Amino acid sequence: MSREIKSDNPYEEEKEHLKAMYQKITVPPQTLGRLLAVPETEKRKFYGGSAARLAAVCVMALFILIPAGVFAAERISSYFSGRIVNDGYHTEVVIEPEDAEETEQTRQTEQKYVHVLTDFGKEYTLKKAVQKTEDEKATYEYAYKGGFSAGKDFYYRLIRTDGEDLEKISFYDISVSKVESIHQHKAVYMAANTVNGTVYQSDHDTDYTQFLYLFFDEYGYIVEICGMQGLGEEGMVKLAEKITLQETEQDKADSFVSLTKYDKYWLHQNQIPSSQRQEKILEPVVDMGKKVSYKSCYINCDFQVTEVSVFSDKKELDEQGFSSNLKMKRLFDDNGKLRTYRRETLKAGDGIKEPELRVIDTKTIQPKLVYVTMKIISHSKEDNFLNLPDLFFLEKKDGEYYDDSMEVNRPKYIEDAFKDHMPCYFQETEGEAGFRLVKLPKAGKEKTIHFAYLVDEDMTDRMYLSIGGNTSLDSRQYIHIYSE
Repeated sequence: MSREIKSDNPYEEEKEHLKAMYQKITVPPQTLGRLLAVPETEKRKFYGGSAARLAAVCVMALFILIPAGVFAAERISSYFSGRIVNDGYHTEVVIEPEDAEETEQTRQTEQKYVHVLTDFGKEYTLKKAVQKTEDEKATYEYAYKGGFSAGKDFYYRLIRTDGEDLEKISFYDISVSKVESIHQHKAVYMAANTVNGTVYQSDHDTDYTQFLYLFFDEYGYIVEICGMQGLGEEGMVKLAEKITLQETEQDKADSFVSLTKYDKYWLHQNQIPSSQRQEKILEPVVDMGKKVSYKSCYINCDFQVTEVSVFSDKKELDEQGFSSNLKMKRLFDDNGKLRTYRRETLKAGDGIKEPELRVIDTKTIQPKLVYVTMKIISHSKEDNFLNLPDLFFLEKKDGEYYDDSMEVNRPKYIEDAFKDHMPCYFQETEGEAGFRLVKLPKAGKEKTIHFAYLVDEDMTDRMYLSIGGNTSLDSRQYIHIYSE
């Protein structure tokens, strides 16, 4: 791992204070989408994990958005040129005013308005959003001509400096941190960890782990560039070199986000859930074979799991029933048998002394196809559709149930086969556009459907289907499923 910036000053007292603040932060997936303007389809979830790892990366990005708040625009550089302290995976920029007798008049320099000038060439296309809030208008997303999988998409955001004074800027779970100079403007480049020690590092090329902040002292603005891992430092610097600002009139200026508004998003969030703490399940849990009633505004039906089979190959399944997103040749050998893979067990850290996630063990795993037969009895008068149930892994202790999802890392083709706990096979599918949508039968009629999940062999003893809970108006229930 590259640790580019070093210092022998740990600032122990302040470090503990910042650590305590960090431990109180969480960013739910829907908030990440709003803050980072990353399309929902491009957010990657880890098989069996939580959103905490994504939150940690994005919280890191937010910490940098607090420098030199109310300082005059032309004096940002003098504050930003302070000492840099590195403590493990925690990088701290110490902001030191060069003039302790700074006057109130200096602080209140007139605000300037700017237009961002860019030329990213033919390699990139600006994405167009149908609707955007005022804050989102300050964010511009670009798609690489080689496609999403190339790992070179990025976005930039215009930020106007304001807010309260801070003495330090803190960054967590960082593998590389550098101070750069780009066209005589100061910049900070950082690379966040994904999973430390993983052999599947290239699978994270589409993760947004690259951050570069370009400081335009003369105008009082910062341009934030956030890119996919595939860009690397060289790619990020090249993008930054193609960005300049031009002063303009207020009615012709580009939209921006203030530092103060960013501060309100993250400072008072709750604690990031620990991967070591199991979450208690409060919803009802029933055994396979029993009927489960589901009601919402438009749907009223009963579910009953009648049979569950566990397969090691695909021979008994209709080839057309598999999701088109699967990497079939990687999942199955020439005889149709599921291939084994290496699963990495992870340990969560604080992003300071330890990386947020690191590999502590590996194990060869045999995946299985868990094939479910379910009967649906409809009581709804209107035609409607319903999603296939998600699959969770629970543990029973003293008569109560707990989420038993392990903190692990798998190759991307395995993760994609169990994306968001969804089935990878649906025999009665209506097609890929609605792959997991079930068309409900008429009122009083029955319908039998067949679907399958990709499950690690050592997790087939604690499988539970999640029924309902898709909106705030309906309740979730769990059905314990197993092969008889």
